[in-house]
Amino acid sequence: MAYEIQEARKSQQLREAEAQQPEARLRAENYARQQELSQIGAGNWVTYICEDCEEKVRLRRNDVVRCRACGHRTLMKTRTNRIVQFEAQ
Repeated sequence: MAYEIQEARKSQQLREAEAQQPEARLRAENYARQQELSQIGAGNWVTYICEDCEEKVRLRRNDVVRCRACGHRTLMKTRTNRIVQFEAQ
C-alpha cells in the first residue's frame, strides 16, 4: 500500500515537472547540477597564507574567506612547488 502511494506521488511530481515552463525546468536542473558539483569538490582543500599574521589557512570551496587566528579577510594563495618555465620571445 505504501509503495503504491510513493509511486503515485512520483508520477504526479513528474507530470508537474513536465507541465512547468521550460525555463523553470532548466533552472531546477542547473541548480541540482550545481549542488552535485559542490558536493564533489567539497573535499578539496586549498592552502592560503594570512596577510596580517602569516598563519596558514586551509579552505574548502564554500568556506568563509577569513583567517581563523586573527580574523583578517585578506589571504594570499601559496606558491606552487612545481617548476614553472615560460618561453619568452
